[in-house]
Amino acid sequence: MSEQVAVPETVSTGQVPSRKVLLAAGAGHFVEWFDMGIYGTLSTVIAANFFAAGDPTAARLSTFAVFAAGFVIRPLGGLFFGPLADRIGRQRVLAIVVLTTSLATFAIGVLPTYHAVGALAPLLLVVARLVQGFAAGGETSSAVPVLYEYAPPNRRGFFSSFADTFGFAAFVFGSGLALLLTASFGDATMTSWAWRLPFLLALPLGLAGLYLRLKLQDTPEFRELEARGEVTESRCARPSAPVARRCWCWPGWS
Repeated sequence: MSEQVAVPETVSTGQVPSRKVLLAAGAGHFVEWFDMGIYGTLSTVIAANFFAAGDPTAARLSTFAVFAAGFVIRPLGGLFFGPLADRIGRQRVLAIVVLTTSLATFAIGVLPTYHAVGALAPLLLVVARLVQGFAAGGETSSAVPVLYEYAPPNRRGFFSSFADTFGFAAFVFGSGLALLLTASFGDATMTSWAWRLPFLLALPLGLAGLYLRLKLQDTPEFRELEARGEVTESRCARPSAPVARRCWCWPGWS
């Protein structure tokens, strides 16, 4: 008979997530959607700063194409960070992605414009958006499971929905801030330098989110698997090899 593994009492499931859990899980969603709000609202200003003058319509379409690039790469971020969270824990991955997302958003605020470096400007903008989109994929694939695994079985849908609540609030806040700055500074100042301010704000927001997530314990379900020695290994086994522990692999692997 196999030896029974004692699971600590602190690793119990079914408890209502605390306010700290909700804030820590929602912080990254807030930073992610905050960027989307300000990017969309300031698309005209971004087009004027990162693309050649002469055809405003083409520049604006290019701006939204760069915006879309972040969405295209998001599934890859989910495929990367999701399995990583199964190996090292949700809390660590959440800390990584909120820092990466906020740094990428902050980077947009300090990028040189087309007038300064030419075609390098839109290229750097694309890189920043790809990094942010990649991290955002990990945000969704990790933050929602944290809320789900902390919640009692009969309220998991309710608590998981808080991720979208934070995201929508951030989108409204980002859009509102961009409109407020435009009304306060005027179009000329916004186009010149004030458009950078909302993007720069992403760094302190991200650091606050990082602090909350570093103080967060991993989910009860992950700690239970850890106590039982069933956390997935760092490498997946090929189909021909036996799998002794739970492991997420690429399609076609077991």
